[in-house]
Amino acid sequence: MVKVGKLVKVPLREVWPHEAIDFTPWLLGNPDYLAEVLGVELELTTREHGVGPFSLDLIGKDLSNNSVIIVENQLEKTNHDHLGKLITYAANTDAVTVVWIAKEFTEEHRQAIDFLNELSGDSGKGRFYGIEVGAVRIGNSEPAAQLKVVAQPNDTHASQAGVVRDALEPTGRRLIYRDFWKKFIDVANEIRPGLTNLKAGQAQNWLDVNQTRGRLARVSLVFNRNSRANVQLYIDNGDSEDNRELFAYLSNRRTQIESETNFPLSWESPEGKRMCRIVAYMPGEWDVSMADRHDELIRWFIEFSECFKRVFIPLIEQYLDEIQKDRLRISRLAIQSDPASKSSPLSGQR
Repeated sequence: MVKVGKLVKVPLREVWPHEAIDFTPWLLGNPDYLAEVLGVELELTTREHGVGPFSLDLIGKDLSNNSVIIVENQLEKTNHDHLGKLITYAANTDAVTVVWIAKEFTEEHRQAIDFLNELSGDSGKGRFYGIEVGAVRIGNSEPAAQLKVVAQPNDTHASQAGVVRDALEPTGRRLIYRDFWKKFIDVANEIRPGLTNLKAGQAQNWLDVNQTRGRLARVSLVFNRNSRANVQLYIDNGDSEDNRELFAYLSNRRTQIESETNFPLSWESPEGKRMCRIVAYMPGEWDVSMADRHDELIRWFIEFSECFKRVFIPLIEQYLDEIQKDRLRISRLAIQSDPASKSSPLSGQR
């Protein structure tokens, strides 16, 4: 029998005793944690960045849209002081992606982030995120960081802001990404009609081809940092427990799934991270800059995105139907066991 450990919380100050001395340098050296939870490609370049007489915790670049990203940290509950700093730093750095990380967000400060996103609207000039940080371990293992988004731009804002950004002519690598995804969509619509409803690609290193019911997962095409092109089922509805329940459901059907894909898949559920994914990596090293091999890349992406859509979408539909039935059954049992819901001697009398 497999031995299963228990996940326990670790006080933040045991992991990072001092915010500026310990946590900020750690995040600077581990940007993938933040990139994962935000769903963007980014790099953090400088800590204690000077803004007039003040010091911004972290500044860097959001590589998905070639804009400034800033991060303000605190290892305690949110307060007005840090909210003021966040707005001041955003106003003086031309930041598009603005991140506030804290141990706990009060409801008032979470609403403040929502309010800032509403003010920014679809202008693409500011995208504000509230992220809670925690730490956990299993048994005597090393502590693992957990980042959880508690406030973010809504879907309409994100979509419209992307359109605004890409209305400006991209350059360099962003231009190559945009042109590659445009070609992929054109070819897919021609030889595999119905594979995706996308009309245009954005200037970023990934493309969501399909989304499941309930926005629980999506089929994405990705160029990652290690020169590995891949197709993945990216599982993230914003709740770590929901993500891992679906991942476990699919993992229990791994033999069936891999017999249908006829390709070895990488089953990834990173400790300390919210998302899970199931990935088909294209053999060899690939980069979007390989213009002479774009046709080969596109054929592979089409083949495997079609495969993932055929294999995973029905399984997730089945999973969601089973959850709905279980919840209905539990609800009925609760009603039956509630004395107040049972008919009284006078029931039915007028």
